[in-house]
Amino acid sequence: EVFTDETQKNLMQQELEIQKNIALLDPLTGLFNRRFLSDSFPKVLSASENPGTLGILMIDIDHFKRVNDQYGHALGDEVLVTVSNTIKYNLRANDYVVRMGGEEILVLLSNIDSESLVSISEKMRTLVEASEIKNQDSNISVTVTIGATLHYKNEVLMESVDRADDALYEGKANGRNQVVVH
Repeated sequence: EVFTDETQKNLMQQELEIQKNIALLDPLTGLFNRRFLSDSFPKVLSASENPGTLGILMIDIDHFKRVNDQYGHALGDEVLVTVSNTIKYNLRANDYVVRMGGEEILVLLSNIDSESLVSISEKMRTLVEASEIKNQDSNISVTVTIGATLHYKNEVLMESVDRADDALYEGKANGRNQVVVH
C-alpha cells in the first residue's frame, strides 16, 4: 500500500482557487470585474428562481470627471471605493456588484419584481447621495444616476445590460441623480 502526502496538492489547489478569484475582482474596489460576467453569469441566472426576476442596475457616478479634475485621481479613487462599498454593503448576499470600467457599476439583483427593482434603485441612489468623502478641510458628496431593467427569459445578458444602459443615459440627459426604469 502506498501513502502520499496530499498537503502539497491541497495547497496548490487552494492557491489556484485564490488566483481564479483574484482574476475576477477589480483591484481598486474589490468588486467583481467584467470577466466575472462572462464566466459566472449562467450561475447567477440559475440562482434567480423565476424568469424575469433578475434585475439589472447600471449605475454611473455623476460628474466623476469633474471630481478627478478638481480634486485629483487619488480622491477620485476614494469616491469610487466609497460608492462601491455603499452599494455592495447595502444589498443582499445573493446580489452581485460588478465594476464595468471607469465609474460604471452593474448590479445583478436576483429574485426581484419590478416594484422592488425601483425601491432598491432609489435606496442606492439616496444612500450614495448621503455619503460623504473627507477632503482635507471639507467633505464632498456625489450623486449617481441609475438605469434599471428586468432580465427576461430567452434574452441574452447584453440585451438587458444595453436596456439598463439606455435608461441610465436617459437619466443623465434629463438632469442626473435619478432612477430611470426601462
